[in-house]
Amino acid sequence: GTLPSHIAALSRRAQELRPRMLPTQRAEQLLTVSAGEAVSVQRAGGCSLVGRRCSPMGSAKFKKLVDAFKATGDEGRLRLAVDICAEQCAKGAEVLELNLDSDSVEGIPVAGKDA
Repeated sequence: GTLPSHIAALSRRAQELRPRMLPTQRAEQLLTVSAGEAVSVQRAGGCSLVGRRCSPMGSAKFKKLVDAFKATGDEGRLRLAVDICAEQCAKGAEVLELNLDSDSVEGIPVAGKDA
């Protein structure tokens, strides 16, 4: 999407949206990361657990599932990859390092054609 018509459509759509309100970062917070829910790393909190199995470099199983989805479009494979992410949260991960990019298989984009 870099055609003028696509850019114009994005611009029209963006004008309909309101920015979400971000939480105020307090002085004791070192870092706040967010996708859907904000997670703050605080000075007094010690270590924060980062789930690292949600990337092709962090888990061979995750990589195989993402590659299988990209090659076949089988959404069951993608659901199994998402289950690995959920397992990381169940084991106490406060933040996930999520990477669905794998250059070993050419195929459909994991995020979908409109992402």
